[in-house]
Amino acid sequence: MAKISERFAAQVLPLILLVATIALYFSFIMQYALNIPFQDGVVDFLKTMVLLDRADNFKDSASIFLAGYNDHQTTASRLLVYAVYLIQGEVNFQTLMAVANIGLTLILLLFYLRVQREELRWLWLLGAALVLLNLKNYSNIFFAQSAFPYFLCYLYSFAGIYVLHKVTLTRFVFALCFCALASFTFAAGYAIWILGGASLAHQSLVLKNRSLGYLSVWVLCACGALGLWILSDAGALALWSVGLGSEGVDEARIVGLAALPNSMSGGAPLTDLLVRYVMWFFVILGSAFSHDDAAIAIGAGVLLVSALTVFSVLAVRKGDIRLELCCWFVVASAAMVTLGRAKLFLPVQILNSRYCVISLVLVAAMVVLSQVGIKKRSVVGSWIVVMLAANYSYWTYLHFLPAVEDFHDDRVVTFNHAAYPVMGYSLQYTNGIVLEAIERGLYVPPCRPYPQCSASSGLWGTTPLRRDDSGRNGTNP
Repeated sequence: MAKISERFAAQVLPLILLVATIALYFSFIMQYALNIPFQDGVVDFLKTMVLLDRADNFKDSASIFLAGYNDHQTTASRLLVYAVYLIQGEVNFQTLMAVANIGLTLILLLFYLRVQREELRWLWLLGAALVLLNLKNYSNIFFAQSAFPYFLCYLYSFAGIYVLHKVTLTRFVFALCFCALASFTFAAGYAIWILGGASLAHQSLVLKNRSLGYLSVWVLCACGALGLWILSDAGALALWSVGLGSEGVDEARIVGLAALPNSMSGGAPLTDLLVRYVMWFFVILGSAFSHDDAAIAIGAGVLLVSALTVFSVLAVRKGDIRLELCCWFVVASAAMVTLGRAKLFLPVQILNSRYCVISLVLVAAMVVLSQVGIKKRSVVGSWIVVMLAANYSYWTYLHFLPAVEDFHDDRVVTFNHAAYPVMGYSLQYTNGIVLEAIERGLYVPPCRPYPQCSASSGLWGTTPLRRDDSGRNGTNP
């Protein structure tokens, strides 16, 4: 009887709660997801689809997919959007949000592959899920064009690290594919080439169970990928400017953005710049632990990197360092985001929902890694970790639910004004993209005034608006 109770507490109950956590997460997404393009989704995803519909031949279509967006190559995301369009017959932003969030949950599957033979695996994964599927991340959860680079880049990169483990020729080819997907999803995805090289170096130089040939070819591929990015328009923009499209741009705003690096860091002493970048780096790594205090975030970031360093040193002689490398990829991606964005914002300004995903992914991975690294494991100790994660998840739900509702309602109000604003672009230009997408049948918007005009729209049912919507009685374009 005692064994049955212990098995229930260690395996059955955690698995039930894990499934319930994921189900509740997606039910919440269904409640608040909107089939309305937002910000970059207009000038990247919808504009890409419009240009593709205009294209006359394969060459033109390929150039549209490969064109850079700001300082990123979003080709992989555009291909996924196009695949959703082919399947569903329209660019549905609710569907895109669902796809992105499924990608986030698949990261948990990769964690499972690392601990699948452990008795307490479901407890560890439950703790990780409570951290990862977190409402503090709402700006990405309900913003498809932002969720794709963050969620899917981590999924592709972690998958690349996992298939490189005990590498064979087939696994090597798959790893190259995953690395290409990560690189063409988010500029920070290029860090996977470094971590993939670390995995192959560990296997050939430390464990001495794989040929150096894999590492040599990998280095050549990495140099080629980096060279292509630097020579691309996205890479060029990353090296010298903020990088926004020139067509339809709000010139006054662009001048202001371009002046930020000079006004905020250009004339500062080198030591001040270094301090600024170091602070930014640790703030973004520790942002899961604070939404308004940079000092707390910095302290949490330092502790996370210190703990990861200890676990990694202890794991050097072990045969499986996949989870450690995944964590270091998150750290490397944070460093790359810091290099690209620290000149534009103060550290406290990036304690926002959009950037905290980096910290959440790292903490979720560290939850599993910390349990793997403990020699004497107990059901009680693992449940304590789960309870801490559950309290954190519940607190963030209570704290950020009003922000989610405001985010949702603001988008509805803007939509009911027949406007699709994008920072840095004129409203005439962005509205024109959406109107052309509607005329070409690429995008089917909800009716107006939304949601009063319809009981349901798109994939999911709607939720009532939480603020006065009087005076917005427009019709669909």
